Amino acid sequence: MDLQKKYGKPNGIRLSTHTESVHRFGSEARVTWPFLAIKYRDLTGLDLIERCELAEQYHDYGKGRRPWQEPCKRDVDLYRKWLIEHGLPYDPGDYKTRALYERDCFKQNKSAAPNLKCAKYRHEFASCKYLQDTMPDFPHESYCAIAAHHGKLSLSPHVERRWQEDGLTDPLQSNGPFYKLYQRIAREHNTYQHAPYRENVLRRFQYAAVRTLLRLADTRASRWEGMGDDGMVALIPFKRSRGYGPGSELRPVQQLAIHAAGEERTILRAPTGSGKTYASLLWAEQQILGERPKADRLIVAMPTRFTSNAILKEIEEQYLPLEFREQPISSPSRREASPVSLYHSSAFYSLYGSQDDYTRSSQSVERHKLSKQLAFPITVCTIDHLLACLTGQKEDHYATFYFLANSCVVFDETDFYDPFIQANMVRLLKTLRILKVPTLIMSATVPNSARELYGVTSPIREVAQPGSGRVTKNMFFLGQSVTPADCANVIEQMIQAGEGIIYANTVRRALDYYQYLRDQDTEVPIILYHSRFTESDKRNIETSLLQTLGKTAHRKGQARGIAILTQIGEMSINISSNLMLSDCCPWDRLAQRVGRLARFATEATDPVQARLYITEPVTETGEAYAWPYVIPEENKLKTFQPGRPYLQTLTQIAASANNAQPFRLTPEILVSLTNDLYPSVETITGAAQANQLEYESLIKGTWLMAGSNHMSVDEGSVGASWKAREIADQVSVLTIKPDGLKVRSQSALYDFFLEHGVNCPSYKIEAELRKGEADGGPAISTLSIRVGREDDGKDMQVYYALPGAYRRDVGLASVYGYPWLADQTL
Repeated sequence: MDLQKKYGKPNGIRLSTHTESVHRFGSEARVTWPFLAIKYRDLTGLDLIERCELAEQYHDYGKGRRPWQEPCKRDVDLYRKWLIEHGLPYDPGDYKTRALYERDCFKQNKSAAPNLKCAKYRHEFASCKYLQDTMPDFPHESYCAIAAHHGKLSLSPHVERRWQEDGLTDPLQSNGPFYKLYQRIAREHNTYQHAPYRENVLRRFQYAAVRTLLRLADTRASRWEGMGDDGMVALIPFKRSRGYGPGSELRPVQQLAIHAAGEERTILRAPTGSGKTYASLLWAEQQILGERPKADRLIVAMPTRFTSNAILKEIEEQYLPLEFREQPISSPSRREASPVSLYHSSAFYSLYGSQDDYTRSSQSVERHKLSKQLAFPITVCTIDHLLACLTGQKEDHYATFYFLANSCVVFDETDFYDPFIQANMVRLLKTLRILKVPTLIMSATVPNSARELYGVTSPIREVAQPGSGRVTKNMFFLGQSVTPADCANVIEQMIQAGEGIIYANTVRRALDYYQYLRDQDTEVPIILYHSRFTESDKRNIETSLLQTLGKTAHRKGQARGIAILTQIGEMSINISSNLMLSDCCPWDRLAQRVGRLARFATEATDPVQARLYITEPVTETGEAYAWPYVIPEENKLKTFQPGRPYLQTLTQIAASANNAQPFRLTPEILVSLTNDLYPSVETITGAAQANQLEYESLIKGTWLMAGSNHMSVDEGSVGASWKAREIADQVSVLTIKPDGLKVRSQSALYDFFLEHGVNCPSYKIEAELRKGEADGGPAISTLSIRVGREDDGKDMQVYYALPGAYRRDVGLASVYGYPWLADQTL
């Protein structure tokens, strides 16, 4: 086929030109990341470069067929007619003029390629048909990559109909010329989804490699053809960090990380604030830049979105020149210079806010897409993102999986008390071992039993924090508390000292503490932080916390403020106080909270005394209020009781610490208590076990063809059968009334919710809507908005907070019984 004589795009670009561009960008990726070919041969024994080049050469051959060329020519003619009408010359490579044409079509609610849109002839299907007819020995990995490069290789009924109906010329027939190709691939898929797990994972890797790199090359080529160099985001290799300058000495935990780099999987246990983040970067450098590289990129997996946001800044400090480090994190020049990316469900808003218009011409959107695929030298993400990619429900999951397979992974803290997370982690770690992915698990208090759970054969690497001996942290037990007034003496100490940190186990208790402090009419700044704030308000609160109780404020002697935090403030928030009040929680969670107690005192020259006060939350009737550390009572799905880790911790605290005899906490003691809390690996049972089995089924069932199950927008669940973690169903509540709002897509609506929405448990919203006038009426209402165009869109019901029900100082507190007044804003 003479590709020079065929159209490759409706703007008139020739098929030969586009194919050459795909070759160029494919080669660029392979040169930038040479490790990919090395690992592919190591795991499969096959030549990756050969398979990629063949896929690039033939991926668009179907465009040369008449059923595609004829409608494309008509679309080119429409474009040329528009150019004549506007007095503009015809140049297929003039992407700026083409953009004007597409914008004009959009304004007129017309397609810029109406004939191709109606042709019902997928060119990748035709490419596969050509290869089957003329090159039966074509590598199957390349063949499937071609079939998948526009996301049409899945078990979705809609996708199957496209394979069945595209290319039909006889109205009396039900199957077109491509359906047998789909059935052939589906038969092979069904055969191997029942193969042993190890074989299934390796076959996924074997096919995902070519599939990922072809799609990457093709999209980058099309982007360059449509936007030129201005639309491109460079692919860059991993490089060494800056370090801390000449003469600086590594901390013990950092030296230990380097020494442990030769192990396949390592657990590193060190106190909070001991320098684990930089230690993880040094460990990664050994994996990637050592004599025998084992990876070519680093993934830092965090337990929450908040901790991901916080550690991004800390990692970037090691890679960006000073001129960029002083810029806002969302600065375009800073983002362009940074080799570190961030991905989670609200990462785009966390980095760019609302400054971007979300069009495909935006470089920030392209960076976000590459971040999702783990295509940066360093990606910070949530554990949930890694769990989700193995489910294979979206085409992007294959790229994320493939780049994960070529990475080294750092897990920075995991929720050991959460059986869902642990059960999913076991399956993820098993997969990473099959793929020979080096892993480092870092924690302040990970128990010794984690070695068995995580499959770590070597002893836990452990180190003390220099200077911790100069700090005395005494713990006192206050007994039970129904309201903050039961802790009045401690709160008064904080007011007198001008600083303190309070940890509440629930949003409701945090609000109670906040209101109690406000009623004291103190001049000490009071900052409340929980999960029911918008993303923009969370950022502002984090800034306020650092300004009042951060490291700089302490160094200058200007620390002043009382922070009231829920679990969102347990990790990766760099604040400190010598006074802390905390609701009781399991030892491993308490260790994270204690990490904010006299956090910066290890650098002090004089001894420091710090006090931690623990209270047991109870109801007005004296019953235990242990949320969220509860388990369902046997045979009572909606009745809960305190979980064993909580009860054991409470018992030990009550027996060891009281006002007369404080109990000194040290990092070593916290580790010992955590070991006692989790002495052995608990058998995964019940819902967690069922969830784990479903997870394995999803992984094996999508090794080649993407799944057809509905996946939540945040990718935290698949249908009703699997979820990343056990949390109550959530709904988003808008903090403004969206009068007259129209959005062009479900994705655009999600973006709007990221800016103006707050996630809340469904049961809270349902209860709020049931409130009658005697209870003050609901603070939440509903409204229908239009998603899509007027002619083919659909109406969706959304929740929104009434004016005054959301405030920037307390968040969406009204649904927790916090008093509010209509039109009251702050």
